[in-house]
Amino acid sequence: MAQKKWVFQQLVENDEDFVGFIAYTFYKLQKHDLADSHRSEGKTEDEINAYLTQFHDQTVNNPRALQDYRDKASTILNDLVDSTEDRVKHALQAEFDSAQANFIKAHQDEIARVHQHYRCKSKLTWFKDWTISGFAGIWAAFLSSIFLYGLLILFTSSSTERADLIEKGAKEVISTLAPSSINTEKPEN
Repeated sequence: MAQKKWVFQQLVENDEDFVGFIAYTFYKLQKHDLADSHRSEGKTEDEINAYLTQFHDQTVNNPRALQDYRDKASTILNDLVDSTEDRVKHALQAEFDSAQANFIKAHQDEIARVHQHYRCKSKLTWFKDWTISGFAGIWAAFLSSIFLYGLLILFTSSSTERADLIEKGAKEVISTLAPSSINTEKPEN
């Protein structure tokens, strides 16, 4: 005599086979519904047991029916995981948004102070930034040159040397500002 096959053993591969456990639950639910249907028709318990044995034997020997139970269980588990994942993502995003809003609210005065600091620089800071940047750097070099030539002229003892320094300084300033457009040479007579 052949050993009896059990639906549970056909559906559940091991103790961690959640798909198999759920598939077996679907099998048992269908078997229960079948028994209830026959009871409502007024069948005897012996007749119901005969129908249930027939249902068991048809299921255990039908790989397609077994696979259908597993497929249904997989679908249910996947839907559950997806639904749980979506709820967790939304909950975490809501928590993050709330924490971010609370952080900004708590530090709003400090943020405003930093923004105000960078918007309203002192005149000294503005002048320093202006003299260091692009065109302003050229202007600063021009002003520095005039200042240095002015000091040299003040501390030069002879008027001839002063006149030479003034002439050289003027040529230097003009060549710095417009090196090729203005001729600083004295015309020959």
